Amino acid sequence: MLDIGCGSGIYAHYWGINGSLNTYKNFANVSGVEINDASREILLSNDISAYKSIEELANNKFDIIRLNWSLEHTFSPSKYFSFIKKRLKN
Repeated sequence: MLDIGCGSGIYAHYWGINGSLNTYKNFANVSGVEINDASREILLSNDISAYKSIEELANNKFDIIRLNWSLEHTFSPSKYFSFIKKRLKN
């Protein structure tokens, strides 16, 4: 699972703690994209792969890609849709 705009991975807005990367890591392989340096440090300290941008993800493929309240904050949504199309497993 990839969560783009995941914050610190501790809380997931609508889903709360139960929908956080910190919870999901207990039963799935999770990664996060987060622009905030402090939040990325928290992700890394919780053993969650963390990236500053989608460009850092090489050719990784994901079963699930989530943009939890983050797509509306991007400057180029089409870039993210293109990324998702290429990186989401069938």
